[in-house]
Amino acid sequence: MSRNFGKMLPAPYRQWKLTVLFFLLLLVFASLEAGGVDSEQIEALKTIATGSPLGSLWNELRSDPCSGKWPGVGCSDSQNAIIELNLPGQKLVGNLSVEFFKLTDLRRLDLSFNSLSGQIPMKLRDLKHLEILNLAGNNLQGFPQDLLTLPKLRTLSLAHNPLGTFIPPFLKASLQSLVLQNCSLSGVIPDLRPLENLVTL
Repeated sequence: MSRNFGKMLPAPYRQWKLTVLFFLLLLVFASLEAGGVDSEQIEALKTIATGSPLGSLWNELRSDPCSGKWPGVGCSDSQNAIIELNLPGQKLVGNLSVEFFKLTDLRRLDLSFNSLSGQIPMKLRDLKHLEILNLAGNNLQGFPQDLLTLPKLRTLSLAHNPLGTFIPPFLKASLQSLVLQNCSLSGVIPDLRPLENLVTL
């Protein structure tokens, strides 16, 4: 009897089921269409790379940054969040752009061996998911203590920058690697005991 139950349903009820199924499919397709990186982050990427060869390439792309066609950009498994920017040696110039801080899901940021200058901004503390930060080989200055408060930061490299300051007191942090060679630092090395997970210095 159960096998014939569907055939026994009144026609209006069968029509209602089809209508519900149709709208469910529309919702699925709408959610898929809504995926991807939002336009503000796409514009942020293009602004970051302005003036570099990479910027020219990114400006020509019409695809989503998570399509796999954007060099240096890594995304989450869901393909709707930028979690990596790997831009070493890309001829980036000027200060660290405020556009970086719109990429709030970043876990890895590698800007090593470019021509970035100015103060290392305190707003880096807004990138709460950051695990790896590599600013080595630029012309950056300062060492904001806020960098040491990033809750997930495991690797921090500021090597080969004229930081021209002292190392701030270390707070309890998740750092495993801290690279500070050739940074024109002054003063004494702070107590390392708060860095319980530190392996490389």
